[in-house]
Amino acid sequence: SESSEESKVAAFLDEVAAELDTRLCMMEAAKTGQPTAEEGTSGTGESRRRKTICRRRKALTVHEQIAALNGLIFNEPLLPDTERCNEDFLATHEGGEVYQVRADKAVSMAALRAHSNLAHAASTWPGLGLVGNRSDYYNPANSMLNLVLEKWIDPCHPMGYSLETGRIDMGKGNPISLAVIYGAVGRRAGLPVRMISAPAHFYVAFGDEIFVDVFEGGRKRSREDLELWIGQQFDPMMMRDEIDYIRTILSSSVKPEKIVVRAAANLIHIFSSRREYRKLLSVMRLAITIVPDNAEMLLKYAKVASMLDEYDLAIETLAKAQNFFMTTRAYSSVVETCKGFRKEFQMAKMLFLRHAAKRSFRPKGGQLQFRVGQLIVHRRYNYRGVIYGWDLKCEAGERWIEQMGVDELNDGRDQPFYKVLVDCRDRNNQSTYVAEENIIVVDESKKGAPPDMIQHSKVGFYFETYLTGGTCWHAKAQRYVPNALLKTQYPDD
Repeated sequence: SESSEESKVAAFLDEVAAELDTRLCMMEAAKTGQPTAEEGTSGTGESRRRKTICRRRKALTVHEQIAALNGLIFNEPLLPDTERCNEDFLATHEGGEVYQVRADKAVSMAALRAHSNLAHAASTWPGLGLVGNRSDYYNPANSMLNLVLEKWIDPCHPMGYSLETGRIDMGKGNPISLAVIYGAVGRRAGLPVRMISAPAHFYVAFGDEIFVDVFEGGRKRSREDLELWIGQQFDPMMMRDEIDYIRTILSSSVKPEKIVVRAAANLIHIFSSRREYRKLLSVMRLAITIVPDNAEMLLKYAKVASMLDEYDLAIETLAKAQNFFMTTRAYSSVVETCKGFRKEFQMAKMLFLRHAAKRSFRPKGGQLQFRVGQLIVHRRYNYRGVIYGWDLKCEAGERWIEQMGVDELNDGRDQPFYKVLVDCRDRNNQSTYVAEENIIVVDESKKGAPPDMIQHSKVGFYFETYLTGGTCWHAKAQRYVPNALLKTQYPDD
């Protein structure tokens, strides 16, 4: 689930930040000759944490802190071997020797003290090996933190180690996702990190003069460099207000919701160009939740919904937009546009229902045992699901019938077949076509407490709500209530 993925990412970023904190403490101890923060700081809780961060900022330069963070985020991870690939340690290489940081801090401390350039020493530690995805920049996965970090947060995922190149396949991202990971780790460890949303790029800043290009592997840029680069994105004859705008961008830190909106804008562009309208609708929904007064986005959202034949959603969105902008004179044209589109969508919905909704009437005599909306369990494979359609006999192609061995069933192909949305906890977002003899209805009168609702991305596409108990055929049973379109297709169910 989404919340599970979010918690995995957050927990992993906490772990990485803890490692950064350990490295910074070691660097501080090596530079000052004093005990580490854990050994030398009195107090507890937040007070102790503030003292540690304050002392560290005095002991370590900004460049040394950046070096530690860069090494942890961008350096290649340790190459796995048969004995140590699963051990919890990091290492630094110096003079052909390997100093295990967590396994033997004394050795690594000696290695740190031997360096005249502490920033260089810190930058040699291995890390996550994140890189900017230049070869496939517009891959949607670049914007999703759980996929950028998949090799680390998924214990079942192979690390992608190549015997030919001797390298580990790195996690790849775009400037926004890499900046979010970089900034989240830095802030958790107490570093003064700012997020910079520049035109056509994304940066991370330390103070007012040092900027980090995360897409370039942590390359440091000066304020002067960035002012010149951003200025080139505007008209050559740049006006004073544009200069002030550039300085405002570099001096402030973009808010989290603005980062989400910008990442969503990238995905909207990608899914729109690929014509993946279902995914496009989902991302647009996120964007208008954060910025509900974006007239252009609301209109696009309604149009995409209508393209997916979700006319109720399109009409509802336009109604909300119309009411939202009704009192604003500046948006009077938007109100009129919404009215026009609503009429078009209402007519389109009526024509769609007439044309697309093939009515399937239940035959008399009990030929069909089950109905749309019933929760079922597959008799053979034991997965859960909900029925969203049926045929009086198998309507699949001959190739599918042969592959699935339909003719080997007791009643073969001449029995009712049901369309089933499979619970994602049993199978990943699948829909199946199931023979009646392989269906068992979930009945709370036999099972005790009602079962959980089905988890599937298309449940809302077919059903309005979920009920327990009732009258008639569904007495003492759980069921989903079909939406208007599904009711039109199966009027007797």
